[in-house]
Amino acid sequence: MIFDNKGAVAGSGLYISGSSPQLLHNTIVRNAGGDGSGVHIEDRFGVFSTASFTNTILVSHTIAITVAANNTATLANTLWFGNVINATGAGTLVTGTKNFAGSPAFIKPDAGNFYLTFMSEAINKGVEAGIMVDLDGQSRDAKPDLGADEVFMASVYIPTILKN
Repeated sequence: MIFDNKGAVAGSGLYISGSSPQLLHNTIVRNAGGDGSGVHIEDRFGVFSTASFTNTILVSHTIAITVAANNTATLANTLWFGNVINATGAGTLVTGTKNFAGSPAFIKPDAGNFYLTFMSEAINKGVEAGIMVDLDGQSRDAKPDLGADEVFMASVYIPTILKN
């Protein structure tokens, strides 16, 4: 989870420069300042960046992601919500077909609690990415949730009452 950071220039949540990270199950929320981007991707001394994001939630940024010229960001299974602009920049942004719009329905975002509730649009929207547990060590199921948290779906037993 990357949230509530303040930046002076760009990429208040993530500033990727001259590297090629692979980021899995990301919750990136309310990062501000600088150019307004939550994620900023650019080259460094001619070394271009190629970043990949899988099962990501991008929420409440002025600009969710900026990709500078000659750089690439590939996003697979992404929930976009509450951003003024989802993506910008002269670089290449590959989003595929699994983009979702809707509320992540966090428990208490104003208190810094970005765990998902049962009302979240992120539930069961992910792809298997080799991450078997969430940030709390809870198991991810066959259809994982987007972001860092996996909603715990406890089963409830309701006994049947028989009348004679």
